Amino acid sequence: MLIRDCGIDAAPGWQQVLAAGRERWRLRQFRTAVRDLQDEAAAVLRAHGWEVTSPDAEYSPQVQPYRTW
Repeated sequence: MLIRDCGIDAAPGWQQVLAAGRERWRLRQFRTAVRDLQDEAAAVLRAHGWEVTSPDAEYSPQVQPYRTW
């Protein structure tokens, strides 16, 4: 927005850099959500035809980060 709407100077290739950073951020967020909510992730995968088995280790969902702003 700053570059397009406000005319802020930008180096050539800024769009590719921004897209790559956005992809890294979204993948990091996705991995964190899967780690925190493994049962939810497994349910989605199963709904799409994946075979998912639970590990032998005990697991507790980490929902607190999703309750705070």
